[in-house]
Amino acid sequence: MAAGDGGSDRGGEVRPGDLPSEEVLRAISDAAVEGIMLHQHGRIVSCNAAGAAMFGFPAREMVGRPVRDLVAPDSWEEARARMDSDDAYTYVATVVRRDGSRFRVEVTSRQVRVADGWARAVVLRDLTEGERVERERAASLSLLRATIDAIADGILVVDRTSKAVLFNERFRQLWSLPSGTLSEGLTPGAMAEVVEAVERQVIDPRRFRERIAEVYNSPEESNDVLELRDGRTIERFSTPQRIGQDVVGRVWSFRDVTTHRRAERALELAVRMRDEFLGVASHELFTPITSLAVVIRGLRGAYPSEGRELTERLLSAAERQVDRLARLVHELLDVTRIEGGCLSLLLEEVDLGEVARDTLERFSTELERDGIVTTLDVPVPVIGRWDRTRVEQVLTNLLANAIKFGRGKPIEIAVRGTADRVELVVRDHGVGVPLERHAAIFERFQRGVSSRHYAGLGLGLFITRQIVEAHGGELRLQSEPGAGATFTVELPRSCRELGA
Repeated sequence: MAAGDGGSDRGGEVRPGDLPSEEVLRAISDAAVEGIMLHQHGRIVSCNAAGAAMFGFPAREMVGRPVRDLVAPDSWEEARARMDSDDAYTYVATVVRRDGSRFRVEVTSRQVRVADGWARAVVLRDLTEGERVERERAASLSLLRATIDAIADGILVVDRTSKAVLFNERFRQLWSLPSGTLSEGLTPGAMAEVVEAVERQVIDPRRFRERIAEVYNSPEESNDVLELRDGRTIERFSTPQRIGQDVVGRVWSFRDVTTHRRAERALELAVRMRDEFLGVASHELFTPITSLAVVIRGLRGAYPSEGRELTERLLSAAERQVDRLARLVHELLDVTRIEGGCLSLLLEEVDLGEVARDTLERFSTELERDGIVTTLDVPVPVIGRWDRTRVEQVLTNLLANAIKFGRGKPIEIAVRGTADRVELVVRDHGVGVPLERHAAIFERFQRGVSSRHYAGLGLGLFITRQIVEAHGGELRLQSEPGAGATFTVELPRSCRELGA
């Protein structure tokens, strides 16, 4: 209506000129996505483009075509009965395309008056895509159901209104819920009864309910442990269910970890008892070793000069074995200290070059006996703040390792430093360590080579690494089979007190 067109109000009266023209109706019909057709006396008198495409015909070939040609034989009797009635109806029928393929359509029809009498207007909606989507949805739901039923954990999915959406049989079994207690689509009121049934089984029901409220008010994942009155331990995990950015519910999983927790506790107890035994045994062994060492030194001083050479050899051999046994006992003691978190450091100013010289001096007899040539490279004094006894232990372990696996070949020791870091390098030319064993040899009771050919507990390098790391340093290895091994200890110039 143009602006200023007064008197245009016709009081609701419809005049012939107000009705859409046939061309407008045809355009509207062809714009529809549903098939629209008109049939009279069993033949099609009009069909839109969507209807023609639905059956695979050009629109012009649809006009005059018998309706029966388009209906599948098994649907024709019902279709004819409905066409003969005067009623409006909607039903589902199977129809046939031009190529003979069948598909299902929703048929909506009613009688309409035309120029020469009555005809039936029909709207057809192709159900193929909808049924395909429904089949895929059903398959997805079936897969989901089979998947959660195969999970060993109890699964429960709850929407934002606290209504149970999905659960598996394991959830019901885990909480001993009767078959009729839980069903998908369970109302919030009935769901509250399930919560109460579970609540009665936990040791701390108040915390159980509080935790549920906390989780529902948070968009994050959660994980906690429930202790049950019957002695079981249940691990509870929850994650939000999202559609896009919106949280629409929560997925809960419940796992019975009773056996696992009991095994963990038993293992912890066994490890604690083992460490206690090692500590006690080490202390008990150390006392007679100390006494034996004193006796050997006394014998060396008291024995007459006659036959002194033989006596000296025997006493030296006994002393070496006592020292070896003492080192093994010290290693066991250190392991118990490390496991108990009791590896303390007594920090003082230490000259690392001096420590290296003193250590070599202590090994001089053994080195000379085995014909091992050693070199010590300390260009300038390297002084820092460390635990002297522990640093000596590091170098002792590395040098003993080089002697044991060096096959009598030369050993080089180097000490060098920068303003804030120092390095201690011990290099041998012995059997070497395979690359795949580099990490393992720093673990407890591990060796780089077979224990059948080399004695020891496999603790030296483990203890060495722990001491170095306690100083804030790093222990590195470069080695390959047959090419020897190079151990590099890197330490800060000044070590912080432990726990500082």
